[in-house]
Amino acid sequence: MTRSLDPSRPRPQRAAVRPTRAPVFLPPAPRLVGAAHEWMERHGLSRAPDVRILAAAHAGDEQAPLAGLGPDTRIVALDWIGTHPDASDATLRAAWDLEELARSTGAAVVALRMAPLVGADAPLMAWLARRPGLDARARRALIQPVLERDVAATLARALAGEGPRSGAFELCGPDVMNLGELMDIAAERGVTAFAADPVCEPSLPILRTQGMSEWRPWAEAFGVTPSPITAGLADEVPR
Repeated sequence: MTRSLDPSRPRPQRAAVRPTRAPVFLPPAPRLVGAAHEWMERHGLSRAPDVRILAAAHAGDEQAPLAGLGPDTRIVALDWIGTHPDASDATLRAAWDLEELARSTGAAVVALRMAPLVGADAPLMAWLARRPGLDARARRALIQPVLERDVAATLARALAGEGPRSGAFELCGPDVMNLGELMDIAAERGVTAFAADPVCEPSLPILRTQGMSEWRPWAEAFGVTPSPITAGLADEVPR
């Protein structure tokens, strides 16, 4: 039997389905913000009410992290070194796009672009301590790792409203090395020396392209002197 449709009767509407996708760019914001808050407590600082953290671009939903932002907001964007509109890595391009969207709101945006993070709680060090199989190109990749505690101190000052309100700064250490050398340092201390779950953070494609950076503008702007990696690790992860 054929059922006729009454054209005067409204047809049921299907609910719009919005795809949920994983972030294409996700720095370790929760871990760093937690460490920054601990630093603020130790140094008697309070978080400024107008400061917001921006750290993830979601594929197909780039506007979501920008809800409620405006000219009276100060945004601290956490990126990796290499963030650029023409970066070869898609996650770095996504980070740039998110920065640009934030700037378009009229808010003040300061970007903290990070080198590989090292320290007792750094997932990268836990990963490297296991001597993952790296190809020759990855082993030769130049990096300037930075102690996570120096990044946390910088973020703490930014959350307290200190430092520049806008601009981009590269948070990197003074020591230039390749990824293979950092792996040797981590492996020498052993897998039990690092408490974090082993993760290549940032991703290997980003590590391969970071290259050399300039740490002085960041140090002068936020009053943080980056520690040499070997000395800093000696304090946190003795042999």
